[in-house]
Amino acid sequence: QAARSNDAPKWLEAADVEYDTLERFEVFELFPSDNVPGDEDIFDTMLVPKIKRGKGNVVLKYKIRCVLCGNQMVASAKRGTSKTTLDIQTHAPGLRHSTLKHGFAISVLRAMRERDFDVDGAYLQGVYVDRRVFARAPAIYRKYDERGVEYVWLLRRALYGGPDAGRVWYNTY
Repeated sequence: QAARSNDAPKWLEAADVEYDTLERFEVFELFPSDNVPGDEDIFDTMLVPKIKRGKGNVVLKYKIRCVLCGNQMVASAKRGTSKTTLDIQTHAPGLRHSTLKHGFAISVLRAMRERDFDVDGAYLQGVYVDRRVFARAPAIYRKYDERGVEYVWLLRRALYGGPDAGRVWYNTY
């Protein structure tokens, strides 16, 4: 829908920014889909558009987030047929006490008076250490080898939308 709107160029630019972010954080590596073991699932991803607005409902920026279709991971876990989703734990505390204290110390040292803060691409910084997760790239970013075999993403880091992304991020930091 966003790609067919009058703002399509802005949405495509936002999608490119998101893809660049995924590459900058080294979220995935390309993996030939015909080499994915039969007992591991390949989950879909999608691009979710959002218009960020400021005071007076003024458009500040067009934002796109690449998300993992977590509902597929939950369904796979319930079936119990995939090594990827054998043990999905979805509860994750929001913040470690030591991280909060560290943030306060930095703000005091820099004489900052912040009411809140945001971690850029927070979930993208959570590293998968105990399993492999394969995902199909959004349609506009799919790549193929010379044989016509699609490359899928072997996720090194969690994507938004994964049912355990919060826990992966929390366990990383």
